[in-house]
Amino acid sequence: MSGRRGRFRRGTGQAIAALLWAVALVCLVWTWPPLGAKFALLAAALAQLFWWRAVKPRSGRELERMRLAATVFKHSREGVIIADADHNIVMVNPAFTTITGYPESEALGRNPRMLSSGMQEAAFYREMWEAIEREGSWRGELWNRRRDGSLYAESLSITRVADDDGQTRNYVSIFSDITERRRAEQQIQRLAHYDLLTGLPNRALLVDRATQALSLARRTEAPLALMFLDLDHFKEINDTLGHRVGDLLLVAVAERLLSAVREHDTVSRQGGDEFVIILPDTAADGAAHVAAKICQLIAEPFEIEQHSLQVTTSIGIAMFPGHASDFDTLARAADAAMTAPRRAGDKLKGGRGGDVREDHGPGGCSVRDRWEPASWQGSVQEVP
Repeated sequence: MSGRRGRFRRGTGQAIAALLWAVALVCLVWTWPPLGAKFALLAAALAQLFWWRAVKPRSGRELERMRLAATVFKHSREGVIIADADHNIVMVNPAFTTITGYPESEALGRNPRMLSSGMQEAAFYREMWEAIEREGSWRGELWNRRRDGSLYAESLSITRVADDDGQTRNYVSIFSDITERRRAEQQIQRLAHYDLLTGLPNRALLVDRATQALSLARRTEAPLALMFLDLDHFKEINDTLGHRVGDLLLVAVAERLLSAVREHDTVSRQGGDEFVIILPDTAADGAAHVAAKICQLIAEPFEIEQHSLQVTTSIGIAMFPGHASDFDTLARAADAAMTAPRRAGDKLKGGRGGDVREDHGPGGCSVRDRWEPASWQGSVQEVP
């Protein structure tokens, strides 16, 4: 109510001032010159007084608020953009330049989309502006691009400023650089879901991906292979050459495993020298082919610092839906298949449902599953 009263007083004062200026002009032109000049001067003085009272701040408190607002605008650590109704920038603060790298002279008159990184789709901006026009404001996070081309994450709020008739006069955007916070969050997420040494998914992420893959396999009635793999005599490498060489070997093995599978397959490190591979939409012969490929890759020498290492691997395979329908049971079956030759003293025994064939290839790789592939570098036996 006080705002309306203030606007009325200012409007009335300006109207009276204009009327007095008109009276002064009439007195000066149409009346007897000596008297007209006096009336004209008086009318002009009154017009100036009313005009000054109409446009000046109503109180010292209001003037102080204006000074404080200007100080906040100038020294705020958040960037501020003020755009007109056509989305052209009319004012920015120093923090805008600090964050974006654009000086004020390059920003004025341009659309804020000059900061767009291209990482958000058109639908994102369409929904954002619909919310601004509908609700008067929007708040969220997005990626933008600095003047030097580097990306930064920002927390952004946009407010629509309307006049007394509801027409848009300005858009005020306030934003802060949250890139470091985003990076810290991503690092925390990475530590929670990825192996620190190899960068492969850890068990937590493996379980999540396996659950999703099994759910899809059930819906589409597609097969899925789960493969357990470890390195033979890895402990001896650690004990004789040191943990640094052992760690570098694990990193190199992880790289070779990734090269043996498809992009949508999952290679995970469970700890130590044990790896697990999920092969969605893969039947028995496909799993056998991947296992043979892995054996060949692992059999090739690893050049680790001044050492040339040749290692062998054991692989156990379990199939969905043949062996189990849930991840835990599949994992136990694949793990049992991988370790069975060691429990039997590396001597294979016949299992249920098929014959056993033992092939000795150059890699010395031991692979056990339920089927007999065309060729192996090691031995093949049914999952117990």
